[in-house]
Amino acid sequence: MMLKCCLRISVVLVVIVFGACKNTSAYEKYILTLDSLRMEVEKGIIVINTFDTIRMSGRINEYDSIINIISAGIKDTLSKTEGEIIARYKHMKKPLVYLCENNTLLRENMEQSKIQLQSLAEDIKTNALEKERAFEYITQEIAEANKLLKQLEENRDLSKEQLPLFDSLSVSVKKLISLHNPHNNW
Repeated sequence: MMLKCCLRISVVLVVIVFGACKNTSAYEKYILTLDSLRMEVEKGIIVINTFDTIRMSGRINEYDSIINIISAGIKDTLSKTEGEIIARYKHMKKPLVYLCENNTLLRENMEQSKIQLQSLAEDIKTNALEKERAFEYITQEIAEANKLLKQLEENRDLSKEQLPLFDSLSVSVKKLISLHNPHNNW
């Protein structure tokens, strides 16, 4: 949804830029386009801020604890199904860490992009840039903002896929631990 909106804004901007290079009112169109994109970036920041990094860190800590218990406490032979569950679980840390770290970096980059878009719009309003420079900066900032919004979309998709999987596997692995090591109560 957000990606489609960004693409529409980009297409509109390209049409405006190429169609109005010599038009003095083009600057107003640039400003409107930059403001629209800045608002999309602000919405993206709100989405990132809903990402619960504390809860994510808790999941990573839980993962580490469970892996330690598996390594130290399960000495019995496991069935093929049990082994597959544990093997799948062992691969869960990398996406969790990636999501946690990437969302933090993405938030910082989106905050910077918002500032850049706003500053560029102000510079265009005050004629602080030459036409060629303005066009160059507009193109760069739009590309960067769209890249960040696409990355946000990818993170959301990964999060929707990985977090429920992690939670489901955690329940299964805790049951396995309880079966093979009754001293651990989950």
